[in-house]
Amino acid sequence: MAQQNAISEVQKPPEAKVLRYHTVREARYEDIPLLEDVERSADTVFKDVCFEDSLMDPVELLDMLEDYNLWVAVDFQDNPVGFICGFELDGLFHVERLAVARKYQRQGIGAALMDRMTSDVKEQGYRAITLTTTMTFPFQGPWYQTLGFFKLEDQDVGFELDELIQSQSPDDMSNCIPWCPMRKNIS
Repeated sequence: MAQQNAISEVQKPPEAKVLRYHTVREARYEDIPLLEDVERSADTVFKDVCFEDSLMDPVELLDMLEDYNLWVAVDFQDNPVGFICGFELDGLFHVERLAVARKYQRQGIGAALMDRMTSDVKEQGYRAITLTTTMTFPFQGPWYQTLGFFKLEDQDVGFELDELIQSQSPDDMSNCIPWCPMRKNIS
């Protein structure tokens, strides 16, 4: 009987974090097609900045969902209004994308997504989280610093993260805003 209780506890899905008007939960298959609209809306804040249109590939999102590395914030009708996703890089968890639809920004949704993701990847055994961003806008690097992230010095950037940064900075974008690698220790 004790073994049966232990099994049911393991199979019990993690609880969703409920915000005032939104909930953060693991993504579902039916969320994938809706995330493009979330990204497009979120990217409107960059319309006058040198950022290429780089929506997540639905196949990549599906892979992250199947690896339990994709979380969504949903409204009261269970429609995605934000998401965060990532993968393992240099033995750490790397945030590939955090997006909140424009009209839902500045409501704590990004922080709630980051909080849920941090809790889950810590349970998975990761000891730190990395990401790449810029320090130019207050809603990017400086915002991540308020969540406990710090800028990585060149010598502290892992091999795989360095390769990722190089792939994000093609020669034809050399006049654009540079990427800044960041890290947050969670264990």
